[in-house]
Amino acid sequence: MTTGVVSVPSSNPMPFEPVRVAVLGSCVSRDLFNSRFNPNYKDLFECVALSNQVSLISLMSGRVDVPPARMGNLDPYGQREVTKEVTRSFLDELLIQRPGYLLIDLFADVHFGCFSVNGSYLTRNRWKIMRTPFFSESDTVDLVPGADRAGYLVMWRDALDRLLAFLGRELPETRLVLHRARNVTRSVAEDGSERSLGREAELRDMNDWWETLDAELSSRGVDRVINVFTDDLTSTDSHPWGPFAVHYTLDYHPAALTRLTQIVLADVRSAADGTALARSVPSRLFVHGRARLGGLRSLTRRRPVG
Repeated sequence: MTTGVVSVPSSNPMPFEPVRVAVLGSCVSRDLFNSRFNPNYKDLFECVALSNQVSLISLMSGRVDVPPARMGNLDPYGQREVTKEVTRSFLDELLIQRPGYLLIDLFADVHFGCFSVNGSYLTRNRWKIMRTPFFSESDTVDLVPGADRAGYLVMWRDALDRLLAFLGRELPETRLVLHRARNVTRSVAEDGSERSLGREAELRDMNDWWETLDAELSSRGVDRVINVFTDDLTSTDSHPWGPFAVHYTLDYHPAALTRLTQIVLADVRSAADGTALARSVPSRLFVHGRARLGGLRSLTRRRPVG
């Protein structure tokens, strides 16, 4: 059941600039800023940069030269995604856009892992780069958590530390928000019946690994967190992208965006020193932000938030 979220219609523009957000993660975070899932998100937010399905190890590694001719078997969207990853252009986008918030989920480091090539690392994305001649014709070595979790964690921690150092040095006013997503194991059909998505033991094992990675961010002081996942959450056969482990029922997206709105409101309340955030998000945000709280309240009434 989709929860209702009361908000000001998009045809009534806000008298202030929207909160600028970048996403380092996957569709589970990007879809918070997709009108299919949150029709009026532009009333409060603008998504200004996206790194989609890219491991932190890859993002913080050196650039890789992949000629366009070796990106065959990909549609234009896939080619753009691979080009962004191999050039690490997302970091340049962050410097240009200077978002107020960077929303991160660790889907790629849970579902894919990496491979080394030419002295650098790329995400072992089976939907994109693994379909290209570049991958099939290159001398690669896998680095995946399923085979070497301890070794992967060493590399991943180093990448995380370098990302945090980059943000602290270059983007000190950008606030990092952890989106604590997890795999679900079941999907709901149109008639309300449930079925297994398969690989349940593997998906649960991935969730344990996901918890380990999320805890690493928390241990480094990342305390802004979106956590509206619950044990009885499912996927849905009617999801626009199809049923999948992180394609949740459609009430999830307004609840998660509501939680982000709460985070922004809390920051505005504490910004008493006239910071850029306080100036760009004046008190009228409180009115429209509170209107969105219906989404989270409806979800928490339906099932408890852990």
